[in-house]
Amino acid sequence: MTTALAHAVQDGQYPTQETVVYAYLPALPRAQQCFDEGMEPLDNRYIIFSCFEAFKQFVRNV
Repeated sequence: MTTALAHAVQDGQYPTQETVVYAYLPALPRAQQCFDEGMEPLDNRYIIFSCFEAFKQFVRNV
């Protein structure tokens, strides 16, 4: 996140530059049901939390 984007969000304004947001969808055992099941199954929870832990190094204050 850039400083300019943070200020725009804080001020309730649209940013002057386009912001591209990427999403990562981890491979889950039952990919077809992942949006219905979410983190309820333990195997999904393990995979999702391991991805989150790996991602934390790139984010401050998480």
